[in-house]
Amino acid sequence: MWGIYWRYLVSLVLVLILSATLDYQFGLLDGTEYLSFKPTIVWVSIAIVLSLFALIQSKGLPYVFLGYRLSINGNVWKKFNTILISFFIALSILNYVVYMVAGLEFWKIYKLFGQTSLLIIFPLFSAWYVVRQSKT
Repeated sequence: MWGIYWRYLVSLVLVLILSATLDYQFGLLDGTEYLSFKPTIVWVSIAIVLSLFALIQSKGLPYVFLGYRLSINGNVWKKFNTILISFFIALSILNYVVYMVAGLEFWKIYKLFGQTSLLIIFPLFSAWYVVRQSKT
């Protein structure tokens, strides 16, 4: 389980570093007027990449990062990929809703503590799910 967790965190950090580097170098997100839309765009972009990769590789992008070392059924990888896509879409929707409903000050607190907590806790539950499904 811990192997899945740390690999997930490493891949997430690499994706965030890549998106931050691309934003800094090319100004990809400079066209947005509000600061709050940047995380929404990043989370949707990650979900789109995962979805597009699922069309190429049936087991999804997590299988490429984790699958060759773990002996888990292909259906579990598909479910895990679907859970990841749903999670990032939910993060983007939640980010937008919190900003629009609660305002900028609460959004800053949510962004600092809420999304960070979700990004740390979610891999634990998803790893637990994968381990539980692989045993059945």
